[in-house]
Amino acid sequence: MTLGKDSVEHIVKHSHLTVVFTTKEHIPTLLKLAPKTPLRMIVCIDNLSEEVKKILAAWGSIQKVKLLELRDIEQIGKANLMEPIPATSDQIASICYTSGTTNVPKGVILTHSHLALSVQSNWCGASVPSGSTMLSYLPLAHIYERVFEILCMHMGGGIGYFTGDPLRLLDDAQTLRPEYLLSVPRVLNKIYQGAMIAGDVSGLRGAIFRKAVAVKLERLHATGANTHPLWDRLVFRKVRAVLGGNLLQVTCGSAPINPDVIDFLKIGLCCEVTEGYGMTENCGTCCHCWPNDPSSRGTVGPPQPINEIKLMDVPTMGYTAEDLPNPRGELCVRGGNCFNSYYKDEKNTKEAIDSEGWLHTGDVAEIDRYGRVKLIDRVKNIMKLAQGEYVALERLENLYSSSPVIAQIYVHGDSLQSFLLAVLVPEPLQLAQLASNVLGKKVDVADTAAMEAAAIDPKVNATVLSVLAKEAMKNGLKGFETVKRLHISLEPFTVENGTMTPTMKIRRKNTYAKYKTDLDALYALGEPSAIQAFKL
Repeated sequence: MTLGKDSVEHIVKHSHLTVVFTTKEHIPTLLKLAPKTPLRMIVCIDNLSEEVKKILAAWGSIQKVKLLELRDIEQIGKANLMEPIPATSDQIASICYTSGTTNVPKGVILTHSHLALSVQSNWCGASVPSGSTMLSYLPLAHIYERVFEILCMHMGGGIGYFTGDPLRLLDDAQTLRPEYLLSVPRVLNKIYQGAMIAGDVSGLRGAIFRKAVAVKLERLHATGANTHPLWDRLVFRKVRAVLGGNLLQVTCGSAPINPDVIDFLKIGLCCEVTEGYGMTENCGTCCHCWPNDPSSRGTVGPPQPINEIKLMDVPTMGYTAEDLPNPRGELCVRGGNCFNSYYKDEKNTKEAIDSEGWLHTGDVAEIDRYGRVKLIDRVKNIMKLAQGEYVALERLENLYSSSPVIAQIYVHGDSLQSFLLAVLVPEPLQLAQLASNVLGKKVDVADTAAMEAAAIDPKVNATVLSVLAKEAMKNGLKGFETVKRLHISLEPFTVENGTMTPTMKIRRKNTYAKYKTDLDALYALGEPSAIQAFKL
């Protein structure tokens, strides 16, 4: 259900599911979809009251869908005992559907061999001891979460599931006190921004914080060490406490993360923080940074033990294996963990896997002299501006997202226009503070009317745009990669409103449709002049 109603309907139809296991809150949605799908049985994981079960069962009867509880299935099993059926390596373990950022989800056929080899590859070099606890908050439908949960079971660890409320994630971490956290850039950016806001203040307290950060960063870059006997006790124990205080390793995946964020989290959480790279088609397993690598920032590390990689020239974007100082091109991967086909989709299968078995990822990478992979662009989800410049929109969103004022951002381009726009969802506290400074009056974050007025105020808009311009300059973006006009929205991108996937990636088509009127109005204003851009 985390993929959204439309995706669930597509998946149930496409895979011809007749039985679905679910929690009680999703039963009404499934019953509404039933007439349009092959669904014939719903098994509720939760225990239902007699009254609720009676009502849902009656509704199901009308839709020709049988309703059972998990305890009913358990009773059937006890009454019909049989020997376990051993799995074979080539047997299908799962059809795992992609999150569908630009299209309908594709069903990736994964065998027991694919998953087992991926787990074994990720186990190689793992620095978390057996018996450790992992905090789980990512969707179980996502391959990243699924493989690492299997890994956790493989090493004899425990899995603690969050309450389901993203706003209580830090409370959950402080209750569970995990040793291992599987995360994504959006959550880690929040932790980084919160720590910087709390610590980088005026006076003695701020001076101590900045000194501690500088000393530990210098030591990290020189030796790879992320601990310090004085500063950890004086400053960073408070940062560690935010996630429970016991973390030994944090893994970041799903999308690129700003190198400055990774470095700060290494010294702030005083544990190993590594970035990895994978996709549903290779069981979330391709590259991973090694522990204690002092210069790995900005890379996703070398290929994992099970994989071999190569680069393919992308002449339309100017990337070739002859580039200096490092070769660049589309990243291709091959190995026993890579899928063989999409379910009922020969066309996309042939586009993804070539005749030699190489999986074409759609990501542009650079390989440094140590064999580490750095993701620099996208073959997929790129667009060309009116003057011929290619722009990788997801890459820009990831770079801009490290700014504290940004909660979420959608960068938009039109091939008939020569500049980029953005829809920005601000951090409420940051927007309130910024607006108060710009407007010369107190804007209370709890005052909905005042916040909405600030979001559409031209002065506030221009100031936020100038923040984006500074981020662009900081990251060395070209002029055509800099957002020139901006729409500020207080409504977050969510799975519920169709603008975000469960893996916290933007659904581009849906987001554009939602904000089309606002974006068209910004383009109607014409291109900002060089003088206007300089003033911002």
